[in-house]
Amino acid sequence: MSLPKAYCKEAGRVVDIFEAHDLYFAQKEPRKRFDFRCPDEDCRNAMNPVVIGVNYDKNPDENEFVQRPHFRLKKGTVHSDDCPWAEIVAAMEELDDEDGGGHLTHLKKSEIINVFKPLADGEDGEPSAADIDAGFLARLRSINERRDRINALKEHLRGALNSTSRLHEVVRCFMAMSDDERRAQNLTIHPYGPKSYRGWFRFGKYCRKSDVPLIYYGGANVKKYYSGYSLKFWVKAEQQDGTTCSVYAFISNDRLKGFRGGKVLIEIFDGAIEIQEQNRHRYPVDLFVFGTSERSEDGKRLDIAFDSLHSVVVMPTDRGA
Repeated sequence: MSLPKAYCKEAGRVVDIFEAHDLYFAQKEPRKRFDFRCPDEDCRNAMNPVVIGVNYDKNPDENEFVQRPHFRLKKGTVHSDDCPWAEIVAAMEELDDEDGGGHLTHLKKSEIINVFKPLADGEDGEPSAADIDAGFLARLRSINERRDRINALKEHLRGALNSTSRLHEVVRCFMAMSDDERRAQNLTIHPYGPKSYRGWFRFGKYCRKSDVPLIYYGGANVKKYYSGYSLKFWVKAEQQDGTTCSVYAFISNDRLKGFRGGKVLIEIFDGAIEIQEQNRHRYPVDLFVFGTSERSEDGKRLDIAFDSLHSVVVMPTDRGA
């Protein structure tokens, strides 16, 4: 049984699989795997079921492993009878089974994101399709029959599964798709409208000045300054005039301090710098940024501007150049 979230004992809070990945790689080596339990506090107190984190400690390269990172209930352990998370999973599985098609090679229908609603810097939280508010959970517990609870969950989830405000989920879909699927599968980004996944994602080599935001991505190195961190793509961008330029994104300390996940990002950046200084490899993170790009007057660099740190994904990687 696959779970969208789990309680991480080391972090002392409920996390999704992307947060588990970032927290794991933010550790100094030798890294230790985490102890996960059911995300429902009442269920933990009653049964304390163990949850297994699958592939969160690996880098998300589909050529390295096929099975997607996810949580699952450990064999031989059970949830309490009224645990909402067991029923959330059952509802999601039924929604997948009811669908007559639309699955991709490595993604179920419920995992395919086709609407991305970016969060602004001042907005709290990182909503996920599997996030259920406390009020709804309280109402759910007032329903006596399990079948009726699952039906209510299905209705609640039906319109939310394919929409997210988390760039991490969009990136996961992109990386799980084949090139043909990226061209065929549409993604609508508010308020800009629909394009194919391939149309929204722009590899560092093909970055050019753009007033409409795109998702720029590639391997990058990290440099620390007094005011923040500079990330530079390892490939230079080829321009229409035949020249090339370097591509940068800068994250200020002030932004990091005001961001809920800022501490984890700082640990990732500092760990990446340590790897570079040890000459283990030169480009220790994969960077994804949803933003616009501006070319400098001398034509030697492109700078990516982004509205929010919610629009930045930094993934440590053991691959280097």
